[in-house]
Amino acid sequence: MVFKCGNIDVVDLTTGDVLNRNLLPVYSWNVEDVLKYLQRRVYARTNTTARIIENRDFQQDEHEKAFKLGLSDSYWVSNDKDLKFEDISPYYHPFNTLDFVRGFTSPTLRLAGSFDKEWQKRGNTTYIVKKQPDSSAQLETHASALAAKLGVGDKKTVLYGGQVFGQGTTYIPNISCPDNMLLDFGSVLGMECLHNGFNPVEVQQLYSQVGFCEITQTYILPISLFDMIIGNSDRKDNPGNWGFFKNSKTGETTTAPAYDFNLANITRMSEKYFSQRLELLDTLNLCPKAFSILSEWKDTVYTFCDKRELSSWKQNFECIYTAIKKF
Repeated sequence: MVFKCGNIDVVDLTTGDVLNRNLLPVYSWNVEDVLKYLQRRVYARTNTTARIIENRDFQQDEHEKAFKLGLSDSYWVSNDKDLKFEDISPYYHPFNTLDFVRGFTSPTLRLAGSFDKEWQKRGNTTYIVKKQPDSSAQLETHASALAAKLGVGDKKTVLYGGQVFGQGTTYIPNISCPDNMLLDFGSVLGMECLHNGFNPVEVQQLYSQVGFCEITQTYILPISLFDMIIGNSDRKDNPGNWGFFKNSKTGETTTAPAYDFNLANITRMSEKYFSQRLELLDTLNLCPKAFSILSEWKDTVYTFCDKRELSSWKQNFECIYTAIKKF
């Protein structure tokens, strides 16, 4: 059995030999690390759609365990030298939720997180379709659009899909492709790798493990500030919501846009919520940079929130902006 990236052999799982270290999720890994990583490539048991597929076809589930295919990266496992990545990857084939080409795998099963979700292909675009409370769906759409305007999110923003059986749906464009994989730290390093995702220095330590130099002020801090504005707590202790791009041919890593805003809050956050976080930024000498970022964002945030009647986010921003001047 060989752990592959696209059509490139990366690790021989039988002998333990590393064949291409640059394409490992983490450069320093050995075969034991890869095997642990493959065990983490599972779906949340709360994903109802994934459970339906697993129970529907045992043979399909056996293929799923063997190939470990997904739609966020190009990693998979094969024992067939003649089988090509293009032959079986959902990147290259049309599919729907319950009927994937040749029955090899369902891309639905490669989605982490607690909400029920699935992959859908519409025209040339592939979406993650997430089912959640309607208020969360609408707020995630707004948050994604604002993040794109501020430059911390992807320009392909989340779309609100209305209600289905009383639940809201969001259509999230896939930001990965076969050549540019999206890897998250929850699956790469395990969910226990992050204790305080609001601490930019701790998050920087994760990125350092996969080859990034100092990106605290230019990348991590803006995302943390944005989460404060929208009241998003999900990135604080969820390493799955911190990720990076990795080129599937060269292994080069680049930063990925912020994603997953479904826990944005419409309620104004408390003074204590902000003071604890600002005190931490002050301890890390990050307040001057944070104030500079917020100053650049101010007009955009105000205009966006006024148009969409998101007064709580505007109030959150004002609270942060005013308080940070004191540090």
